[in-house]
Amino acid sequence: MHVIKILLLSLLVSSFPSHATTLLYKSFNDLVLESDGIFVGTVKDIKSIKSKNNELYTFVTINNLNVLDGKYEKKHITLRLQGGFIEGEGEYIHGSPRFNIGETVIVFMEGNGKNIVPIVGWGQGLFVIKRDEKGNSIIKDSQNNSIYSISDGYIDKEV
Repeated sequence: MHVIKILLLSLLVSSFPSHATTLLYKSFNDLVLESDGIFVGTVKDIKSIKSKNNELYTFVTINNLNVLDGKYEKKHITLRLQGGFIEGEGEYIHGSPRFNIGETVIVFMEGNGKNIVPIVGWGQGLFVIKRDEKGNSIIKDSQNNSIYSISDGYIDKEV
């Protein structure tokens, strides 16, 4: 009888709508296989707008593109992400990566203009190239964790 109560309770709880974002872990192999394009570039501009039907979108323009995989010929690309802020008001989609002007980024893109977040695994498919105190390039994930290596398709990083 106790097991039946637990099952009924779990069914009841799972039947209510949830607004949380749950993302499955993506290995490096997943990022590569699921992407439409992989590129390195510099964030040039970030602009949020409200559409005619009151939806907020943020447009991130990345220039100086070096396309590592995919078919893209231009020197810049603009990513469209759902959500954004205008004059301090708006919405943030939990799990959506944040960009900063001037950052050099590595992007594993998927479904630009179609997906809520056009990056594989949302923040998992965005990496930032930074300089350490000695001027050496280091790669960080979208949560600012250092990437140490990629081994057997898995990303070894600081946690």
